[in-house]
Amino acid sequence: MPRLKDIDLKILAELMSNSKISDRKLARTIGVSQPTVTRRRATLEREVIDAYTAIPKWSKLGFQLMALTFIKGRDRLIKPEEVEKSVKVSEDWFSKEPNVVFAASGSGIGWQGVIISYHKNFSTLASLERRMRVELSEYIGDTATFTVDLNPGIIAKRFNLKYLSEAM
Repeated sequence: MPRLKDIDLKILAELMSNSKISDRKLARTIGVSQPTVTRRRATLEREVIDAYTAIPKWSKLGFQLMALTFIKGRDRLIKPEEVEKSVKVSEDWFSKEPNVVFAASGSGIGWQGVIISYHKNFSTLASLERRMRVELSEYIGDTATFTVDLNPGIIAKRFNLKYLSEAM
């Protein structure tokens, strides 16, 4: 899809704030016809929108921890085919882990990747980390985990993509 038009950005921003909004109400909100919204929304769903999802109150589902696990790869992976293999193996491994909601390479503060996962207790986090170190030991050199208590007295800002809609 070429650069998004203003109308597409408006539709996307509204959907990020409320993905349950009807095309009719969305059209009224942004000042275009309902068929235009339906047509543009279909294109966005095909080419831009990755998924619609609900963001639960994790603690109500029994989840106590969110973990950000930072990863360093093994230094010996210097050949392109070794890097490609490690990426494929890692993608396959993380895709099978239901507690992992995001895993990607990156850079900064001395780390090369990050994993975000949710856990009902510390034992499930420890189990994930043990399995990762054993099953991906050929590719992962070091890890460090930052845990977030999902039941704290203070949460400065709850996770929600609607905030990004204001930045678009």
